Amino acid sequence: MQEKIRRLIVITTDILIIFCSFVLSLKIRFGSSINLNTNSLMLNYIFFTVMLMVIFYMKGIYNIRIFNKPKTHFYGILSSVTVGVLVFALVQFFTKSFFAVQSRLVIVLLGFFQLVLFSTVRVFVVPKFLNFLYSANVLKRKNMLVISKKTDKYDEIIKFFDRNRFLGLQPMNGFKTREEFEKLIREDNIREILLDSSSENFSDLGEEIEDYSRLGRELTIKSKLLKDLPDSFPGMWGEIEKDHLILFQNKEKPLVKKILTRIIDIIIAGVSLIILLPLFLGVGLLIKLTSKGPVFFKQRRMGYKGREFTFYKFRSMRGKDDSQDRAKQFKKYVEDKHSMNINGKKVVKVVDENRITFIGKIIRKLSIDELPQLINVLKGEMSLVGPRPSLPYEVELYKQWHKARFDVKPGLTGIWQVYGRSSSHFNVAMFMDYYYVQNSSMHLDINLILKTFPVIFGGIGGY
Repeated sequence: MQEKIRRLIVITTDILIIFCSFVLSLKIRFGSSINLNTNSLMLNYIFFTVMLMVIFYMKGIYNIRIFNKPKTHFYGILSSVTVGVLVFALVQFFTKSFFAVQSRLVIVLLGFFQLVLFSTVRVFVVPKFLNFLYSANVLKRKNMLVISKKTDKYDEIIKFFDRNRFLGLQPMNGFKTREEFEKLIREDNIREILLDSSSENFSDLGEEIEDYSRLGRELTIKSKLLKDLPDSFPGMWGEIEKDHLILFQNKEKPLVKKILTRIIDIIIAGVSLIILLPLFLGVGLLIKLTSKGPVFFKQRRMGYKGREFTFYKFRSMRGKDDSQDRAKQFKKYVEDKHSMNINGKKVVKVVDENRITFIGKIIRKLSIDELPQLINVLKGEMSLVGPRPSLPYEVELYKQWHKARFDVKPGLTGIWQVYGRSSSHFNVAMFMDYYYVQNSSMHLDINLILKTFPVIFGGIGGY
């Protein structure tokens, strides 16, 4: 109930800001001659309000934890308002009738006032107002159990959540045995856990998270290791004493999400295969003309629930199968001993560059070699978004928390492809995929799909 009230306050504030922006823009442009009660203006206001709130949602701006990152919050508002105003302008251009505002100045002023008001009210005023409501006990904070071996750090954690009461979290001392804090979780209505991790590597951190995730509560991780992830990585929402914080929601995936995901997979994969047919034919012809061998490379991979399937790619390499050598290389990669230098950059992806063909270099750089996996998506063996499918010899080296990737279908793209690609060490890449499995949602999937395009066309991390 408390969270719903807090969300209602934020949404109501947004609606009022958009309304004020509309009124100011119209009054400046048309003066007192404008009638604000016309159906046309009301339709414009409703359309823009709904559109901008959807964009805010997709950008994660309705996640209350973004208030703890003012810079990220501001840039999120800036990009959202920019996109919203551009879409609104295009709609006005193509609907020069009942729906139109028919004034470029109104649209420019609308963007200006929204940016100023949202940046001021959302970034500075709303957090202070929510802090006041929690301090005055108008809103009640939910209990959060703090688990740490560093008992001297507990005071700093308390201060952090007292400064940021708008988060609605009340830390409780959890420096107890496992049995004691499991009892606390049951008896004191603990809604979230903060794990102050002492792990020295991502492998140990992953095992810790796997263990505490079984308690079925939202889990915030505080760790020095998280500095190795990009600041824009999903779930990263704060910092205590230079240790970053990341949230694992650990929510059950509803059946409707799985059904909707499958429908979207079929539609997008089917349409894409039809549209890309000329590209497939062209790439296939170039591969045949420039090197010996088949157009498609087929390989056995492991997917959902560990089931094997045939994985398709455009062939980008020459020579015989070298899976035994690659298995040995992969073992070194897992142990963080394997690294290569490609084009002056240190990478850790297991690949023999000498076997890559001229055409192969191009299609790998642009990730065109991955497009035949749309066939796997259409067959239901893969999804558009998910962890990359594993090779059998890779799975032999997996720890228990690594195997969580089999709880979802492998994907054509995924969180590692967007935020890491070939520059991430094994356990960092596995941690990213583990985060996706524990937090997968339509919202996250759509964002990863949208962010995949600039990564691919920019050739980031591909080779």
